[in-house]
Amino acid sequence: FFLKSALNFISKHIHCFFRPLAKCVRIPATSSSFRVVSFGKMSEVAGFIGESSPKRQRVDEKFLWRLTTVDGIDAKYNKNCVTFSMLMSGDWSAATLFSFTWDLDWIIEECPRITKGFPVTLVEGSENLFQQLSDFCAKHKHLNVLGVKTPQYGSHHTKMIILEFESGVRIGIFTANLEKYDWAQKSQGVWWQDFPYSNQRSDEANEKNDHANDFGEILVNYLKIVSRNCKNGLQNLIQRIEGLVDFSDASVALVPSAPGDRKNWTHAGKSLNENGLGRMSFLLSKEPWPPKIGAKETGTLVCQCSSIGSLNANWLNAFKRHLLPDAKFPEDNGLQIIWPSVASVRNSLEGWAAGGSIPAPHKNIFDPKTKKLKETLSKSLCKWKGNSIYGRDCAMPHIKSYFRYFPNRKGSGVLWFLLTSANMSTTAWGLKQKDNALSIKSFELGVLFVPSLLKRPKGEGVEFSVDPGGPLEDFKLVRRGMDDAALESGIPMNLLPIPYVVPPKVFDLRDGDEPWTVDVPRTMLDSHGSKWMA
Repeated sequence: FFLKSALNFISKHIHCFFRPLAKCVRIPATSSSFRVVSFGKMSEVAGFIGESSPKRQRVDEKFLWRLTTVDGIDAKYNKNCVTFSMLMSGDWSAATLFSFTWDLDWIIEECPRITKGFPVTLVEGSENLFQQLSDFCAKHKHLNVLGVKTPQYGSHHTKMIILEFESGVRIGIFTANLEKYDWAQKSQGVWWQDFPYSNQRSDEANEKNDHANDFGEILVNYLKIVSRNCKNGLQNLIQRIEGLVDFSDASVALVPSAPGDRKNWTHAGKSLNENGLGRMSFLLSKEPWPPKIGAKETGTLVCQCSSIGSLNANWLNAFKRHLLPDAKFPEDNGLQIIWPSVASVRNSLEGWAAGGSIPAPHKNIFDPKTKKLKETLSKSLCKWKGNSIYGRDCAMPHIKSYFRYFPNRKGSGVLWFLLTSANMSTTAWGLKQKDNALSIKSFELGVLFVPSLLKRPKGEGVEFSVDPGGPLEDFKLVRRGMDDAALESGIPMNLLPIPYVVPPKVFDLRDGDEPWTVDVPRTMLDSHGSKWMA
């Protein structure tokens, strides 16, 4: 019995035991986490890795977005999930990659096409990493790195790919950084869509499309802000996209955050409706109310993130007012901030190491005087519990997700759902100023799913693809064409592969619950037999 149990345990966690040591340069970030950039010889990597595309496989479930695969869990839980190599598949002619941390060895291993001489641009935001990435790219003329200037305490936190093909472009937006361990054993989310060039679509089809949203406009405006904060900007990419790519079939609304160009990095007027909290309020205030949900019901706002800033009551109330624009007294209504416990990090697939990517310091969670949870979090901080339906019991979150739902109404869906890079912080979402302008210091990007976009009629024929027959063909996302009956109680929960259990349970320190904090040493051994030296 004991031998069988031991063999089962080893089989389940074998990926954990044999994880290779990364060749990394670790650089302290503005938080207490670490940023990682890894380098290698491109010629060596390209020499032994073929360029064949990942194999196609059949999937059973249809979702609005997908989870990434996780090493060390039963293969059945990965059947509906995607990898970075799948997103990068196809014969693209140019690529622009956005990330906070980098592992170039791994990126090349996942996508050998990067070594083939096609122009590739890396967009990142750290002066230290910029120099190191520049030194690497200088040896390869087709690689280029752009350093994005950010205000103090801000960061370039967006995770996105833009791949250019002969017939159109692929946009991929996700929660994982472009480094190996973000895509290995963490809970992460991915959305993507292929868009044709405008001349690929007939005039008749363009005239029929009455449901175009502002996806293309917001994407271009975001790229322009990134570009003007770079020494050598993204003007060429913008010229190849603006007005030339047909984004009218976008199944989501973009929710970016970027520093404003006014005093104190603020936004006002039109740009206020295009960034951070202002963008969410603008979009949600236009969304019709589902007919089967009572107009007086407020429901619950779920905020699940992998980092928590120093949040005061005024900002939290303002945050809720923007994400619950129809509620009369949102500060009195339900808020659930989902956060891992010390025990869940310790017993995870990565052990304590997973906590390095969940960088909330003790002072942001606990009151230094009372040693209890901060008053602003005492009623809303809830425990992350991995959803066993998707095999995420022990895969710690790096995903960031926000949604509004009605836990007391049986059979109801969600009013809206946001998948984003933005954590719970003023730098990411913005801080209102005295003149009502919104100050944002970080670059973030997310996609918002709302019923009005899912109701749009299906187009005729097959969904457009830049890579017909490629590995993503069998992982198509639900885009549109849902009838009123399917959405009259909100977006159905079965379209959302949420990797955690809802409704969650509130932390109770009396029962031994302890929220994870990154700067507290842990002497107990984790799932790898290690201690945490903060």
